[in-house]
Amino acid sequence: MKNESFIINKLYKIINGIAKKAESLKGRKISIAIMVSYLLFHCVICFFHEPWYDEAEAWNIAANGSLLELIFDIPHLEGHPSLWHIILLPFARSGLGYEVSLCIISLLFSGLSVYLILFKSPFPTIVRLLLPFSFFVFYQYGIIARPYCVTMLGLLIIACIYKDRHNKPFLYTVSLAFLCATSAYGITISGGLAIALMIEALRKEGVKSFIKSRSLISLTLLLIYAVFIIVRIIPTASGGISGYTTDAVNSMGERLIYTFFAMLPDVFFTNTYNTYDYLHKIPLDILWLLITAVIGAVMLTGIVIIARKQKTLLPFIFPYVFFTGFGGFVYLCIHHTGILFCFVLFWAWITMEAYRNTEKSDVKGNKSQQDVGLSRKLLVIICACGIVVSVWWNIFSCITEIKEDYAPAKRLSEYIDENGLSDAKILFGWSNKGTDFKHSSVMVEFIPFLENEEILNWQVEKPLFPGYLTGETSEFMQEAAERIRNGPVPDMIIDSPDLQFLYGDKVKISDYEQVCTLKTGHIWKGIRTTKDTYVYVRKNLKG
Repeated sequence: MKNESFIINKLYKIINGIAKKAESLKGRKISIAIMVSYLLFHCVICFFHEPWYDEAEAWNIAANGSLLELIFDIPHLEGHPSLWHIILLPFARSGLGYEVSLCIISLLFSGLSVYLILFKSPFPTIVRLLLPFSFFVFYQYGIIARPYCVTMLGLLIIACIYKDRHNKPFLYTVSLAFLCATSAYGITISGGLAIALMIEALRKEGVKSFIKSRSLISLTLLLIYAVFIIVRIIPTASGGISGYTTDAVNSMGERLIYTFFAMLPDVFFTNTYNTYDYLHKIPLDILWLLITAVIGAVMLTGIVIIARKQKTLLPFIFPYVFFTGFGGFVYLCIHHTGILFCFVLFWAWITMEAYRNTEKSDVKGNKSQQDVGLSRKLLVIICACGIVVSVWWNIFSCITEIKEDYAPAKRLSEYIDENGLSDAKILFGWSNKGTDFKHSSVMVEFIPFLENEEILNWQVEKPLFPGYLTGETSEFMQEAAERIRNGPVPDMIIDSPDLQFLYGDKVKISDYEQVCTLKTGHIWKGIRTTKDTYVYVRKNLKG
């Protein structure tokens, strides 16, 4: 224990020295300067960002679906509540512009999160000044416009209200309800925090008083609301995100090891899961998985020790188990892991506040004060290391975003405009050969940029939710293919569609000239995965 204490004290001394120097920057002026810097940098990086499939698909849904469809139909297919689509809806139909709207929306929610971090959080000055420029806060949940910027804000709002949860249970449960509405993962965390509140209230008030309390009423209303949302996002017989299936390339055990243990260091230091796909479709390196799982177990042990001392174990353990269990048993994609970063940020917030209260009230003697001090030092070290690495990930991501293209649709739209092809009839390639001709990621990404162009393999009868193939019979697909086959010949071909299936010998790739290759790639932490999109124009049209 002496060796461990020596290491912790030594590391803390270094970090504390830096933190003390940063305290000279303490004050509203520096916080305002960081806030303004965040807003400016956000707008600059957004200017260079090309929206990708997930951003485009949500926009297409909001632009074409009715409010009733967004509330009652789409959640079954998306696997998340409809709040994000409802937020997008007025922008998608206002004519303001696709990219500008996404920038405004993401800036609003991530900017509010940064405001809370800078002006309301109990963190040391150095932490508050660096967090706005960490990977998940700035880039992944700021620049990339997805509903998780709302989830992040929801967690920070709960952190602000947390100390008054027993005095103002209705306000606290309203904040939990807001978190529920942001994503399926928000429901798991909200449920865990609700159970923690119930246990605390039972301990504090006793069973008889709790039955008559405002806490029970507010928790009951929250339960009713959560059940309504859960029913709405459960996949139907016609489709939706149904979780891990038979196409898994790893075992359930591997996934649970990752979510329960390895995901924790992954959002701070490591990069075990680094491919843009669902977890069950990613081959995991067993040795590296076990190494990061051990690191995660050590981190988890430290967090539990600190949480027990500061009485924040319940609001940590229940949401953590529910969130990681959902990710291991149901589904998890790479960008969902950042929610764990936001949750740990929430827990660190309430723990720091608990420490301050303990520090003020602790009169039990030197040993107890030393124990609390050691716990605080360990917490500071964990936060500091994670933030430094996360800031580096963000710097890499922003530089790469400026230098390289994230997704091809914007460049494709520019090429069409520059070459007078605004009336072109376009056929997009699709993921699988055969009848799956309406599912093309580039097509979905291009639709928000659509002007006069005609997309031949967009949904034929109801151009509502491109990308969804649910509830469509093979007969319907064959009939749709026949209409395309008897329609106009494509002026442009994107990627490699199955021309033989759609046209037989009527249309051949030799009739077209490859005019450009769009080089793009997703950015994740310190890695960029590359992809080439090929653009062909009909020879007689080009000539």
